[in-house]
Amino acid sequence: MVTRIAVCNRALVRIGEAPLQSEVADGAEAVLLLYDSAVETALGLGDFSFATAIRQLNRDAIKPKGRWLYRFQLPAESLEGPKAIFDREDAETPFTRWELFDDGIYTDAETIWAKVRIAPSPQLWTPLFTEGVVVYLASLLAGSMKENMDAAGTLYAQAMGDPRVPGDLGLIGRARARDTASQPAGRLMKTSASPLIAARF
Repeated sequence: MVTRIAVCNRALVRIGEAPLQSEVADGAEAVLLLYDSAVETALGLGDFSFATAIRQLNRDAIKPKGRWLYRFQLPAESLEGPKAIFDREDAETPFTRWELFDDGIYTDAETIWAKVRIAPSPQLWTPLFTEGVVVYLASLLAGSMKENMDAAGTLYAQAMGDPRVPGDLGLIGRARARDTASQPAGRLMKTSASPLIAARF
């Protein structure tokens, strides 16, 4: 089973360090901070299917000031602003009559759903993405724990791609490409989804 501590230990062993016995062991806090940084960076490099979710948003009880009727809260698990908003549960056609402000979604729709980027459990990662995170984390640990910048640079190139090698995507880039290729083709946007498109008809 892939867990946070398992990923951290694979990265530690990669640079010749002893594995952690638990997440509360001596030195674990610093390693886990770098783990969080590595995962957030890796997930930010592409739209991974296992890190994307549709969530119904909670509506505030009090009407907001201004022109909108409702304010909805973004999910606490969301890593960033919404990738799309929908006013139907099937999330088929993006909804455009909304505004992001003050960490909330303002709209006149009574119920909405958001497509958001999340940090899923490592158990949901693909094997190639897992290996990419392990190697990228190892590069961070090589620099911070061993002060071995040569090893850090080599590991970074393996994870992220070597800019000196044309077309080298690195482990994480290859994981992104493979994940994208495995997904069904996206639906074509309906003309009603965009006022700019709809205005042409």
